[in-house]
Amino acid sequence: MVEDNFFPEIFFKDLEYFVLNSANCPFYLQRVVNGKQTDSSHYYWTHLVLSNGKKVSEHFDKLIDQLTEQLNPYAFVRIKINLYPSTNKIIEHAPHIDYPFPHKGIIIGLNTCDGYTKLADGTKVESSVRNRAFFFDPSLSHSSSTCTNQQFRANININYV
Repeated sequence: MVEDNFFPEIFFKDLEYFVLNSANCPFYLQRVVNGKQTDSSHYYWTHLVLSNGKKVSEHFDKLIDQLTEQLNPYAFVRIKINLYPSTNKIIEHAPHIDYPFPHKGIIIGLNTCDGYTKLADGTKVESSVRNRAFFFDPSLSHSSSTCTNQQFRANININYV
């Protein structure tokens, strides 16, 4: 399921500015995508907000509060922000699952680009649209991709129960 304008615009604008336009949001190099890539040219940057149900970042309390209000989850498993650099042609990353137990997932686009999420059945979901939320089952195989028409593809990846 896809939901456009997932966050209230005033909240999203502040989030978008902080993540994409300020010098205050640190990103950390991940030398491989999802631990399955063998090509060392496939890398990306992340900012881990929450891991194993515990807050890791000091920067995103408002994001956690907003997601809690909108989703009413039992618990968050992980929240991370991904930034995939642009490539000359779209690179589709190796299929993976996020966690091997039943849970829910959302990918929220921070910018609009030609990157996508591919599901196990071959469906390509246009998940890289500004403020678009893509709800899916991350315990099933899926793939991320780079983009070609913007400087980077940025999204928020949320796993929750």
